[in-house]
Amino acid sequence: MKRLKLIAINARFVHTNPALFYLKRYIRDLDFETHIEEFTIKEDPFLISKRICSNSPDIIAISVYIWNSAIVDKIIPDIKEKLPWCKIILGGPEVAFNPERWIENHKEIDYIICNGEEAFKSLLLMGLDYGEKKIYKPNPHFNEIPFPYLHEDMDRLKNRFIYYESSRGCPFKCSYCLSSRRDSDLQFKDIEKIKEELSFFKAYNTPLIKFVDRTFNSKKEHYRAIWDYIVKNFSGTRFHFEIYPDLLDQDDLDFLQRVPQDMFQFEMGVQSLNPKTLEAIHRSINEEKLLQNIKKLQEMGNIHLHVDLIAGLPYDSLREFSKSFDRIYSLQCHHLQCGFLKVLPGTEMEEKGNDFGISYNIKAPYTIIQNNWMSKEDIAKLEVIARLLDIYHNGEKFTITEKNLLHFYNSPFKFYGDLANFIENKNLVISKDWERAAAILISFNLQKALIEEKLLMDSLRWDWCSNIKLHYYPPILKSEFTHNIKKKCFSYVEKIIKEDNAPEKFKTLTKEELKQSIFFAPETTIFKRSINSDYVIFLPNKKAIYFNIEI
Repeated sequence: MKRLKLIAINARFVHTNPALFYLKRYIRDLDFETHIEEFTIKEDPFLISKRICSNSPDIIAISVYIWNSAIVDKIIPDIKEKLPWCKIILGGPEVAFNPERWIENHKEIDYIICNGEEAFKSLLLMGLDYGEKKIYKPNPHFNEIPFPYLHEDMDRLKNRFIYYESSRGCPFKCSYCLSSRRDSDLQFKDIEKIKEELSFFKAYNTPLIKFVDRTFNSKKEHYRAIWDYIVKNFSGTRFHFEIYPDLLDQDDLDFLQRVPQDMFQFEMGVQSLNPKTLEAIHRSINEEKLLQNIKKLQEMGNIHLHVDLIAGLPYDSLREFSKSFDRIYSLQCHHLQCGFLKVLPGTEMEEKGNDFGISYNIKAPYTIIQNNWMSKEDIAKLEVIARLLDIYHNGEKFTITEKNLLHFYNSPFKFYGDLANFIENKNLVISKDWERAAAILISFNLQKALIEEKLLMDSLRWDWCSNIKLHYYPPILKSEFTHNIKKKCFSYVEKIIKEDNAPEKFKTLTKEELKQSIFFAPETTIFKRSINSDYVIFLPNKKAIYFNIEI
C-alpha cells in the first residue's frame, strides 16, 4: 500500500485546511495509506521539509495558497532531493490558475490539480501515470461531495477553527476574485444534508464554525433554513458568515435581532462606495440599503460585524477612498479592514491590469504597488493607516481614547492620515505593544493640542483598566495621582467589605479579589461626567464597580 501525505501550511495554528479533509474523504475507497499533516508559515521551511519527508512517503500532495507559496517554493526542491522517487502533486488556487508558471519554475513538480477532488482521485486511479502535468476533471455536483470530517479528525481540530461550506461558487463576478471565473458556478447542498452534517459538530463543543460560502445569503430559502436550524439547535458555538448586506430584507433583520448574543459574526465585503469603481469591477450594490442594513445590524448589538474595504481598485483615488472609509467608519462596526488589491492570476483584474495602469508584486500575494489613480506614495500611506487602524480601532483597546481624539476631526480618515504623517515625520516605530502605542498618541496630542493632557490620560487609563488584564498601571500612566487613588480606595473598600451593612455591590468582594483589582478615578470633570462616577474598581474579570462615596 502506497503512503500518501496531504500537506497544509496554514497562516496560523488555529486555522485548518478543509481541502485536505475533502480529498482524504473523497479517496477513502482507494488503496492508500493517507495522512494529513499541517504546519504554519511561522515554522522553519527546512524543518517543514524534514517532517514531510519522514517515513518516506510515496506521494506528497501540497495545498498552495498566496500565504504559503513562498515556503512551498523553497521546500519542493529539498523534498525531491531527499525523496527522488516520490511523486509531488500541487493543488489549490495559487497553482490551479497559473500552473504553467509553477511547472516552468519547478521541474520537480509531477502534477498540478487544477480543480479539486475528482481530478485528484482520477490521477490516483490511473496509477499516477497521466499524459500531462496539468490535470483538470469536472467535479460532480457539490451535493455529491462527501462531508469532509470524520470523528477521528476531531481530536486534532480541538480548539481550532472548523471550516464548513454549504455551497460552492459565487453569484457575483467581481473582477479581482477567483470566484468570478466561469467555472465557479454556484451550487448548493441540500438543506437536510446540511442539518445532518452540522449536527456532527454538536458533540465536540466546537468554539467557532466558519462558513466559507463566498456569499452565504445569496439564496433566501437556503440561508434562512440554516440560520433557523443553528439558532434552535446550538449553544456555545459561534458561527461566521460572509454576507452581502444589501441582500438582507426586513424579515431577515427581524430574525437576526432575535439571534443569541455573539452566536453569529458577519464579514461584509463593501470594498468601495465609488460608483465608477463598482462598475469597473462588476460589483453591483444598493448603497442606501447596504448602509442602512449595516447600521441596523450594528444597533442590534448582538452580532460581531467585520467590514472590508479594498484600496487600489480602479478609479479609487486617495480622496475617493477616504469617502468610502469615512462612511463605513461612521457605522461603528467592530472591525473595519483596510485591505489592498491583490492582482490574482486567472482573474479579469490581471487581464486588464495594463488598462488601469496597475503595477503589482509579481510574487504572492500580488499586492498592488500603484495604478492610474493611486501613486506608490498613496499606497504606502494607506498601508500605514491600515496598521494604525488595526491597533487603535480594530484591536478595541483604545476605544475611548480614539473616540475622544476623533471628536476634533470631521473625518476619521483625516485623523488617521495626520497620525500616519506624524509617525513618518518623527520616524517613529509603529508597535502593537499597548504602552508604546499609547506613547505615540500622547506625543501626537501634545503636538496637535487636540484635548487637555489630563483628559487624554483619563481616556488612556480607562482603556487600560477596562481592557488589559493586569492590576497595575504601566509606567506611562502612573503618577502621584494614581498612587494616592489606589491607596485611598484600597483602604476604604478593605474596611467596608468587613462591615455587615456593606453596600450590595461590595458584599461578595473578597480581599484577594481586591488585591488583584485596579482602581480608577478621573482627573477631569469632563470624564467624570461621562462615567457618572468618582471611582471605579475593575475586578480581575474586568467587571466594574462604580461608587461615589467620598473617601
